[in-house]
Amino acid sequence: WDRQTALEDHFGQALALQDLGRALAARDDEAVLAAVYLAWVERRTIDDPAAERLAQMLSSVLPNFDGQTIDPEFVVHCRDDLHAAVGRYQAELDAAGIDPLSPLSES
Repeated sequence: WDRQTALEDHFGQALALQDLGRALAARDDEAVLAAVYLAWVERRTIDDPAAERLAQMLSSVLPNFDGQTIDPEFVVHCRDDLHAAVGRYQAELDAAGIDPLSPLSES
């Protein structure tokens, strides 16, 4: 998702963040929340109607969530959490000798 940030591709960031949230769902609830919040921010930034669906999800898990206002401090917190989670899982893959971007062997 960082690559789309440099391009200011808010829609691409939202899609990547939602995919990342799904990938992390089985392992890290806090990282999932961070990914969904950041996806909501990106969708809200471009007035995407899908932001409303994400706002409903967030309001059910964040007691003080305001679907009309982006919290810049929470954005920073979410980015930090997500970077840390991705770093942890990348380190686990590296330690196991797994390259998730390499083709699968046919053996």
